[in-house]
Amino acid sequence: MILVNSSDGNFRLIIFMRIKMNFIREAESTEWTIFEKSNFEKKFNTVINDKWASSLAIMTLTKNKRAYLDFRFSFTNMSSAFPPSHWSITVRKIPKRYEGYQSLVTPSRRTAELDNQDFDLERKIRGTYQRGVVHEFGHLLGYDDEYRAGSKYYTDVNSIMNAGETIRQRHRSHYMTWLSMTLKAKKIN
Repeated sequence: MILVNSSDGNFRLIIFMRIKMNFIREAESTEWTIFEKSNFEKKFNTVINDKWASSLAIMTLTKNKRAYLDFRFSFTNMSSAFPPSHWSITVRKIPKRYEGYQSLVTPSRRTAELDNQDFDLERKIRGTYQRGVVHEFGHLLGYDDEYRAGSKYYTDVNSIMNAGETIRQRHRSHYMTWLSMTLKAKKIN
């Protein structure tokens, strides 16, 4: 993470991730083209920033200054060993309406498994819709599933870590703590 002062006097919290991508296919699918791989990475960047960062300020400071969030990604392929990645993501190319696969993140191994349909809105429970990629990205940030029985937020079905796409203040806690400490250390309020 890095905090930069923009030319307009506002601040931007940049969260940088180096992601190693491994594009594979299911037997019924064609190989990934270079265009499809590039398009997936661009779409990942756009969708994550549109949903998780948005154009809204994450903090208002004095003198009408604000802090904004921005995710930056550096994508490498699986054959590249250096520099080391923060996350390794396997992306499967699957046929439409393929039922045999579920996206997931394994934080202890810093790995994720996605598929080419994770940008599509999927109907969940009680009228909610969610794109797999935005939910799984929450796990990359360190947040747990909220749809599991026993979760404190089990009934909040609209939550991005449950079955919807609404980002709550609790989904900003990891980087907001760092931002607050950094602003205080730099005597910025």
